[in-house]
Amino acid sequence: MSLSILPTLKVHEISNVPSHFEYVRPANSFDKVELQVILHSRDIKGLERALYRVSDPSSDYGQHLTKQEVKFVPLKSVAREPLIFKLFAADFSEYLNNETGERVIRTTSYSLPENVSPFISSVHPTVVFPLPQRKTRRHDRQTSLLKARDRSNGISLDCLGDLFSVSCGVLPIL
Repeated sequence: MSLSILPTLKVHEISNVPSHFEYVRPANSFDKVELQVILHSRDIKGLERALYRVSDPSSDYGQHLTKQEVKFVPLKSVAREPLIFKLFAADFSEYLNNETGERVIRTTSYSLPENVSPFISSVHPTVVFPLPQRKTRRHDRQTSLLKARDRSNGISLDCLGDLFSVSCGVLPIL
């Protein structure tokens, strides 16, 4: 009995791990990965037809299990090798952001069925790693102004003007 029920896969996206991330361990069946499939906005009906063809047991895209064969598929194999790894032919792993301490589950590449691939722009956040946080000068200025306010136990018009980038000059009396 063959368990090859997935159609031919095609590499869809490849990425490198950013320098501020460090490999921790391979992902396992207990890790949660929320993915978003971003579609190209063209020919949605064609995508729907392709998905139905792939999911149809009478399809010529691959061998499908009969209802009787499904009963004998050992459930333990699913727990050891999560479906998402097979579905995208991806090796998901946990990575540590050395700058923030944040841990994320990502992969450096994934594949899609050849007949579905043209309709999908990307699967997010598979190969997308969070960008490093950068302080802005505005943030630094606001922080120093807030500290000055805390020392004075009040807030001045100049401080408000700097915080909100507005002029707080003296208003004329009408």
